[in-house]
Amino acid sequence: MLTRDEILRIQKLKSAAERKSQKRFVMEGSKIIRECIQLHPHLIECIVISTETVLEFETGAVPCYYLPPHHFNKLSNLQSPPGYLAVCNFFNAVNSSDVLPSYLLYLDGVRDPGNFGTLLRLADWFGHTELLASENSCDVYNPKVIQASMGAFLRVKVRYEPLSKVISEYPQHTCIGADLNGKNVFSIPLPKTGIIVLGNESQGISLEHQPFIQQRIHIPSLKTNGSESLNVAMAGSVILTELHRNELRKINLS
Repeated sequence: MLTRDEILRIQKLKSAAERKSQKRFVMEGSKIIRECIQLHPHLIECIVISTETVLEFETGAVPCYYLPPHHFNKLSNLQSPPGYLAVCNFFNAVNSSDVLPSYLLYLDGVRDPGNFGTLLRLADWFGHTELLASENSCDVYNPKVIQASMGAFLRVKVRYEPLSKVISEYPQHTCIGADLNGKNVFSIPLPKTGIIVLGNESQGISLEHQPFIQQRIHIPSLKTNGSESLNVAMAGSVILTELHRNELRKINLS
């Protein structure tokens, strides 16, 4: 049975500062919870279930606690709670690859959780085992990041580091920045290895990191009087597709 104090502690996990203090976060959605049970069951402290809900998946040895709907809904981060949530400990996704990555994705001040989670999902889709970000980027344990990542946060390690440190770790990688004043990404030769820097949604790449950019790329528009720019997650999708084009061509879908 959950004590009143523990219920209050879980409720406080809606705050980024409290998540950091407790080193815990809340995860919601049957697909993500099932995947976590399969990949990292030891990370889940417990599953909290509304008494109006019937679970449709096995929880194994994970402890389960039931709460009346009015108490449960105070713990949920969703407008339409699914009726169950998992309380988990902080962790690092296991980077199982010893191969030097051809491209790394670096998020410079990306603060929108939907964008951050989508970029995490994109990194996973394109085979990246790590996502790098500046300290002022969004918290990976933000509930909206977890929802948008669709489970990718369980497989892709997120590391918050200054860009200068990342460059020192990968000296052979060209630092490539997405920039409205950059060159057409489809018409220039791209390096075989690179650190792809995507900037803040409204301000772009920070002044602090501008000096590190060695090559600037841009996704051209076919319409001169259309939108001013692409959403950072959309831009990331296009750029990653172009960078991984040769690898994608080798995939046999038959």
